[in-house]
Amino acid sequence: MAFEMSDNLRHIVEAGVRHRHPDFDEEKVKLEVLRLMIGDKLYKQMSKEMGRRL
Repeated sequence: MAFEMSDNLRHIVEAGVRHRHPDFDEEKVKLEVLRLMIGDKLYKQMSKEMGRRL
């Protein structure tokens, strides 16, 4: 049940990102959802550790 709720929340967030940024492709939508879910600080740290800008 918890996984289903997480999936539902992710779909809602994706829909919101698509609504606010209709020019985003699917990759940008997924990255923006990730940023929103984990926060700016962790997102920036993760992108540095991966050696590229997310």
